[in-house]
Amino acid sequence: MATFQVAAPEKFDFCKPETWTKWIQRFDRFRSASGLEEKAGATQVNSLIYTMGPKADDIFASFDLSEENKKKYAKVKEQFDKYFIVRRNVIFERAKFNKRKQDDDEGVESFVTSLYTLTEHCGYNDLRQEMIRDRIVVGIKDSNLSLKMQLDPELTLKKANRHGPSIGKFKSKFNKTKFVKKQKQPFHSQQKAGCQRCGNRQYHPREKCPAKGAKCYKCSNIGHFAKSCKTGKTVESVSVNSDSEGFPGTINTVGDRPWTTKLFIRKKEIDFKIDTGADVTVISDSDLNGINSIELMKANKRLSGPGNTNLNVVGKFQ
Repeated sequence: MATFQVAAPEKFDFCKPETWTKWIQRFDRFRSASGLEEKAGATQVNSLIYTMGPKADDIFASFDLSEENKKKYAKVKEQFDKYFIVRRNVIFERAKFNKRKQDDDEGVESFVTSLYTLTEHCGYNDLRQEMIRDRIVVGIKDSNLSLKMQLDPELTLKKANRHGPSIGKFKSKFNKTKFVKKQKQPFHSQQKAGCQRCGNRQYHPREKCPAKGAKCYKCSNIGHFAKSCKTGKTVESVSVNSDSEGFPGTINTVGDRPWTTKLFIRKKEIDFKIDTGADVTVISDSDLNGINSIELMKANKRLSGPGNTNLNVVGKFQ
Protein backbone atom coordinates (compact mmCIF):
# COMPACT_ATOMS: atom_id res chain seq x y z
CA MET A 1 0.00 0.00 0.00
CA ALA A 2 1.42 3.37 -1.07
CA THR A 3 2.03 5.95 1.62
CA PHE A 4 1.72 9.71 1.23
CA GLN A 5 4.61 11.80 2.57
CA VAL A 6 4.45 15.54 3.13
CA ALA A 7 7.63 17.47 2.48
CA ALA A 8 8.75 19.91 5.16
CA PRO A 9 9.12 23.61 4.31
CA GLU A 10 12.46 24.94 3.10
CA LYS A 11 14.89 26.29 5.71
CA PHE A 12 14.03 29.65 7.19
CA ASP A 13 15.92 32.67 5.78
CA PHE A 14 17.31 34.35 8.90
CA CYS A 15 18.31 37.37 6.79
CA LYS A 16 14.63 38.10 6.25
CA PRO A 17 13.00 38.03 9.69
CA GLU A 18 9.90 39.75 8.25
CA THR A 19 9.03 36.46 6.50
CA TRP A 20 8.74 34.58 9.79
CA THR A 21 4.95 34.86 10.04
CA LYS A 22 4.39 33.19 6.66
CA TRP A 23 7.08 30.58 7.24
CA ILE A 24 5.71 29.44 10.60
CA GLN A 25 2.21 29.25 9.13
CA ARG A 26 3.52 26.92 6.47
CA PHE A 27 5.33 24.81 9.08
CA ASP A 28 2.11 24.52 11.12
CA ARG A 29 0.32 23.20 8.01
CA PHE A 30 3.13 20.69 7.55
CA ARG A 31 2.86 19.79 11.25
CA SER A 32 -0.84 19.06 10.83
CA ALA A 33 -0.70 17.28 7.44
CA SER A 34 2.21 15.04 8.41
CA GLY A 35 0.75 14.03 11.77
CA LEU A 36 3.63 15.67 13.66
CA GLU A 37 1.20 17.50 15.95
CA GLU A 38 0.11 14.13 17.37
CA LYS A 39 3.63 13.30 18.55
CA ALA A 40 5.35 14.32 21.78
CA GLY A 41 6.07 17.99 22.39
CA ALA A 42 9.83 17.49 22.45
CA THR A 43 9.67 15.83 19.01
CA GLN A 44 7.69 18.75 17.63
CA VAL A 45 10.18 21.29 19.04
CA ASN A 46 13.16 19.38 17.67
CA SER A 47 11.48 19.11 14.23
CA LEU A 48 10.85 22.87 14.23
CA ILE A 49 14.44 23.77 15.11
CA TYR A 50 15.90 21.24 12.66
CA THR A 51 13.70 22.47 9.80
CA MET A 52 14.57 26.12 10.48
CA GLY A 53 18.30 25.51 10.14
CA PRO A 54 21.51 25.61 12.23
CA LYS A 55 21.07 29.22 13.42
CA ALA A 56 17.85 28.22 15.20
CA ASP A 57 19.87 26.31 17.83
CA ASP A 58 21.69 29.45 18.96
CA ILE A 59 18.47 31.46 19.13
CA PHE A 60 16.69 28.66 21.02
CA ALA A 61 19.54 28.55 23.56
CA SER A 62 19.00 32.25 24.34
CA PHE A 63 15.39 31.75 25.40
CA ASP A 64 14.66 31.98 29.13
CA LEU A 65 12.57 28.82 29.35
CA SER A 66 12.34 26.13 31.96
CA GLU A 67 13.31 22.61 31.02
CA GLU A 68 9.64 21.70 31.01
CA ASN A 69 8.61 24.56 28.68
CA LYS A 70 11.48 23.77 26.30
CA LYS A 71 9.55 20.60 25.45
CA LYS A 72 6.26 22.43 24.76
CA TYR A 73 5.81 23.42 21.11
CA ALA A 74 3.43 26.33 21.86
CA LYS A 75 5.85 27.90 24.36
CA VAL A 76 8.84 27.60 22.02
CA LYS A 77 6.87 28.99 19.07
CA GLU A 78 5.78 31.95 21.22
CA GLN A 79 9.44 32.76 21.98
CA PHE A 80 10.38 32.61 18.30
CA ASP A 81 7.45 34.92 17.52
CA LYS A 82 8.74 37.48 20.03
CA TYR A 83 12.25 37.17 18.60
CA PHE A 84 11.38 37.66 14.93
CA ILE A 85 8.26 39.84 15.00
CA VAL A 86 9.32 43.37 15.81
CA ARG A 87 6.64 45.45 17.45
CA ARG A 88 4.69 47.12 14.69
CA ASN A 89 3.88 50.82 14.42
CA VAL A 90 0.10 50.58 14.19
CA ILE A 91 -0.28 54.14 12.88
CA PHE A 92 2.20 53.42 10.07
CA GLU A 93 0.55 50.10 9.20
CA ARG A 94 -2.90 51.72 9.07
CA ALA A 95 -1.59 54.59 6.94
CA LYS A 96 -0.29 52.07 4.37
CA PHE A 97 -3.66 50.34 4.36
CA ASN A 98 -5.71 53.53 4.03
CA LYS A 99 -3.58 54.76 1.11
CA ARG A 100 -3.97 51.52 -0.83
CA LYS A 101 -5.79 51.86 -4.16
CA GLN A 102 -6.16 49.53 -7.09
CA ASP A 103 -3.38 50.04 -9.64
CA ASP A 104 -4.15 50.55 -13.34
CA ASP A 105 -2.88 47.12 -14.38
CA GLU A 106 -3.95 45.29 -11.22
CA GLY A 107 -6.77 42.76 -11.07
CA VAL A 108 -9.53 43.09 -8.51
CA GLU A 109 -8.67 39.80 -6.85
CA SER A 110 -5.05 40.88 -6.35
CA PHE A 111 -6.17 44.21 -4.92
CA VAL A 112 -8.52 42.60 -2.40
CA THR A 113 -5.88 40.04 -1.36
CA SER A 114 -3.40 42.82 -0.66
CA LEU A 115 -5.95 44.52 1.63
CA TYR A 116 -6.21 41.37 3.74
CA THR A 117 -2.41 41.27 4.04
CA LEU A 118 -2.07 44.95 4.94
CA THR A 119 -4.58 44.67 7.80
CA GLU A 120 -2.66 41.85 9.44
CA HIS A 121 -0.78 44.24 11.74
CA CYS A 122 -3.28 47.12 11.91
CA GLY A 123 -4.94 45.97 15.13
CA TYR A 124 -8.46 46.38 13.78
CA ASN A 125 -9.58 43.14 15.47
CA ASP A 126 -13.40 42.90 15.18
CA LEU A 127 -13.48 45.87 12.76
CA ARG A 128 -11.13 44.22 10.28
CA GLN A 129 -13.82 43.04 7.87
CA GLU A 130 -15.58 46.40 7.85
CA MET A 131 -12.31 48.24 7.21
CA ILE A 132 -11.45 45.96 4.27
CA ARG A 133 -14.96 46.39 2.88
CA ASP A 134 -14.71 50.19 3.06
CA ARG A 135 -11.26 50.18 1.45
CA ILE A 136 -12.58 48.10 -1.45
CA VAL A 137 -15.37 50.63 -2.01
CA VAL A 138 -13.12 53.70 -2.08
CA GLY A 139 -10.00 52.10 -3.59
CA ILE A 140 -11.41 50.26 -6.59
CA LYS A 141 -10.78 51.93 -9.97
CA ASP A 142 -14.21 51.21 -11.42
CA SER A 143 -16.06 54.38 -10.36
CA ASN A 144 -19.45 53.01 -11.42
CA LEU A 145 -19.03 49.90 -9.30
CA SER A 146 -17.76 52.00 -6.40
CA LEU A 147 -20.88 54.16 -6.53
CA LYS A 148 -23.10 51.09 -6.77
CA MET A 149 -21.55 49.66 -3.59
CA GLN A 150 -21.78 53.01 -1.80
CA LEU A 151 -25.52 53.06 -2.41
CA ASP A 152 -26.01 49.61 -0.88
CA PRO A 153 -26.80 50.11 2.84
CA GLU A 154 -26.60 46.35 3.40
CA LEU A 155 -23.14 45.95 1.84
CA THR A 156 -20.92 43.41 3.60
CA LEU A 157 -17.37 42.29 2.90
CA LYS A 158 -18.73 39.05 1.46
CA LYS A 159 -20.98 40.94 -0.96
CA ALA A 160 -18.16 43.29 -1.93
CA ASN A 161 -15.88 40.32 -2.66
CA ARG A 162 -18.44 38.89 -5.08
CA HIS A 163 -17.82 41.75 -7.48
CA GLY A 164 -14.19 40.72 -8.06
CA PRO A 165 -14.73 37.66 -10.31
CA SER A 166 -17.46 39.40 -12.32
CA ILE A 167 -15.19 42.36 -13.06
CA GLY A 168 -12.35 40.05 -13.97
CA LYS A 169 -14.55 38.21 -16.48
CA PHE A 170 -15.79 41.47 -17.96
CA LYS A 171 -12.28 42.86 -18.37
CA SER A 172 -11.06 39.63 -19.92
CA LYS A 173 -13.88 39.65 -22.43
CA PHE A 174 -13.36 43.34 -23.11
CA ASN A 175 -9.64 42.91 -23.73
CA LYS A 176 -10.29 40.17 -26.28
CA THR A 177 -12.71 42.34 -28.24
CA LYS A 178 -11.22 44.20 -31.15
CA PHE A 179 -12.69 47.59 -31.91
CA VAL A 180 -12.36 49.16 -35.33
CA LYS A 181 -12.64 52.90 -35.42
CA LYS A 182 -15.18 53.90 -37.98
CA GLN A 183 -13.84 56.51 -40.34
CA LYS A 184 -15.98 59.56 -40.82
CA GLN A 185 -17.17 59.69 -44.40
CA PRO A 186 -18.41 62.77 -46.26
CA PHE A 187 -22.11 62.95 -46.99
CA HIS A 188 -23.21 61.06 -50.07
CA SER A 189 -24.47 64.22 -51.69
CA GLN A 190 -21.13 65.91 -51.09
CA GLN A 191 -19.24 63.00 -52.61
CA LYS A 192 -21.47 63.04 -55.64
CA ALA A 193 -21.70 66.79 -56.19
CA GLY A 194 -18.23 67.70 -54.97
CA CYS A 195 -17.56 70.89 -53.01
CA GLN A 196 -20.54 73.26 -52.80
CA ARG A 197 -18.31 76.27 -52.05
CA CYS A 198 -15.59 76.30 -54.67
CA GLY A 199 -17.24 74.06 -57.29
CA ASN A 200 -14.46 71.49 -57.30
CA ARG A 201 -15.81 68.08 -58.37
CA GLN A 202 -13.68 66.32 -55.77
CA TYR A 203 -14.98 66.73 -52.23
CA HIS A 204 -12.57 68.08 -49.61
CA PRO A 205 -12.88 69.34 -46.00
CA ARG A 206 -14.03 72.92 -45.46
CA GLU A 207 -10.69 73.81 -43.86
CA LYS A 208 -8.87 72.95 -47.12
CA CYS A 209 -11.36 74.62 -49.48
CA PRO A 210 -9.75 77.33 -51.71
CA ALA A 211 -12.93 79.38 -51.26
CA LYS A 212 -12.39 79.64 -47.52
CA GLY A 213 -12.32 83.36 -46.72
CA ALA A 214 -13.11 84.29 -50.35
CA LYS A 215 -15.79 86.91 -51.10
CA CYS A 216 -18.57 86.08 -53.56
CA TYR A 217 -18.94 88.72 -56.30
CA LYS A 218 -22.67 88.00 -56.65
CA CYS A 219 -23.92 88.14 -53.06
CA SER A 220 -20.85 89.59 -51.27
CA ASN A 221 -20.93 86.75 -48.78
CA ILE A 222 -17.72 85.14 -47.50
CA GLY A 223 -16.84 81.49 -47.97
CA HIS A 224 -17.72 80.56 -51.58
CA PHE A 225 -16.97 81.50 -55.18
CA ALA A 226 -19.48 83.25 -57.44
CA LYS A 227 -19.81 80.17 -59.68
CA SER A 228 -21.13 78.22 -56.68
CA CYS A 229 -23.39 80.99 -55.42
CA LYS A 230 -27.01 79.93 -54.93
CA THR A 231 -28.49 83.28 -54.01
CA GLY A 232 -28.80 84.62 -57.56
CA LYS A 233 -28.34 88.37 -57.98
CA THR A 234 -30.03 89.36 -54.73
CA VAL A 235 -28.30 89.64 -51.39
CA GLU A 236 -30.37 87.84 -48.80
CA SER A 237 -27.71 86.11 -46.68
CA VAL A 238 -25.76 87.56 -43.81
CA SER A 239 -22.06 86.95 -43.48
CA VAL A 240 -19.77 86.27 -40.56
CA ASN A 241 -17.04 88.86 -40.12
CA SER A 242 -13.69 87.96 -41.67
CA ASP A 243 -12.19 87.15 -38.29
CA SER A 244 -14.65 84.27 -37.84
CA GLU A 245 -14.50 80.77 -39.32
CA GLY A 246 -18.23 80.43 -39.87
CA PHE A 247 -20.22 80.63 -43.10
CA PRO A 248 -23.80 81.79 -42.47
CA GLY A 249 -27.08 80.96 -44.13
CA THR A 250 -30.55 82.46 -43.81
CA ILE A 251 -34.14 81.56 -42.99
CA ASN A 252 -36.63 83.29 -45.26
CA THR A 253 -40.16 83.68 -43.98
CA VAL A 254 -41.63 85.82 -46.75
CA GLY A 255 -42.37 84.76 -50.30
CA ASP A 256 -41.27 81.67 -52.15
CA ARG A 257 -37.56 81.18 -52.69
CA PRO A 258 -35.58 78.43 -54.47
CA TRP A 259 -33.94 75.77 -52.31
CA THR A 260 -36.35 76.21 -49.42
CA THR A 261 -38.50 73.82 -47.46
CA LYS A 262 -40.96 74.13 -44.60
CA LEU A 263 -39.81 72.72 -41.25
CA PHE A 264 -41.29 72.82 -37.77
CA ILE A 265 -39.41 74.04 -34.69
CA ARG A 266 -41.54 73.18 -31.67
CA LYS A 267 -44.75 73.39 -33.70
CA LYS A 268 -43.70 76.66 -35.40
CA GLU A 269 -43.61 76.40 -39.21
CA ILE A 270 -40.64 78.24 -40.78
CA ASP A 271 -39.18 78.31 -44.30
CA PHE A 272 -35.61 77.03 -44.29
CA LYS A 273 -33.12 77.60 -47.09
CA ILE A 274 -31.52 74.22 -47.67
CA ASP A 275 -28.10 73.03 -48.87
CA THR A 276 -26.30 76.27 -48.00
CA GLY A 277 -23.38 74.59 -46.28
CA ALA A 278 -23.87 77.16 -43.55
CA ASP A 279 -22.30 77.24 -40.11
CA VAL A 280 -24.73 79.92 -38.96
CA THR A 281 -28.46 80.17 -39.63
CA VAL A 282 -30.22 83.43 -38.79
CA ILE A 283 -33.88 83.95 -37.91
CA SER A 284 -35.78 87.11 -37.12
CA ASP A 285 -37.19 88.26 -33.77
CA SER A 286 -40.72 87.56 -34.97
CA ASP A 287 -39.87 83.96 -35.81
CA LEU A 288 -38.08 83.52 -32.49
CA ASN A 289 -41.00 84.88 -30.50
CA GLY A 290 -43.28 82.32 -32.10
CA ILE A 291 -41.20 79.38 -30.85
CA ASN A 292 -42.11 78.04 -27.42
CA SER A 293 -39.58 77.56 -24.60
CA ILE A 294 -36.41 78.65 -26.39
CA GLU A 295 -33.53 79.55 -24.07
CA LEU A 296 -30.94 81.76 -25.71
CA MET A 297 -27.21 81.44 -25.05
CA LYS A 298 -24.60 84.14 -25.51
CA ALA A 299 -23.54 84.41 -29.17
CA ASN A 300 -19.83 84.05 -29.90
CA LYS A 301 -19.82 85.22 -33.55
CA ARG A 302 -20.06 88.69 -35.02
CA LEU A 303 -22.46 88.81 -37.99
CA SER A 304 -22.78 91.43 -40.71
CA GLY A 305 -25.28 91.94 -43.54
CA PRO A 306 -25.14 93.65 -46.93
CA GLY A 307 -22.77 96.61 -46.95
CA ASN A 308 -20.89 95.12 -44.00
CA THR A 309 -23.59 96.38 -41.64
CA ASN A 310 -23.36 94.80 -38.21
CA LEU A 311 -26.39 92.77 -37.18
CA ASN A 312 -27.86 93.00 -33.72
CA VAL A 313 -27.48 89.41 -32.48
CA VAL A 314 -29.53 88.76 -29.35
CA GLY A 315 -28.28 85.22 -28.79
CA LYS A 316 -28.10 81.67 -30.16
CA PHE A 317 -29.79 78.34 -29.59
CA GLN A 318 -29.25 74.78 -30.78
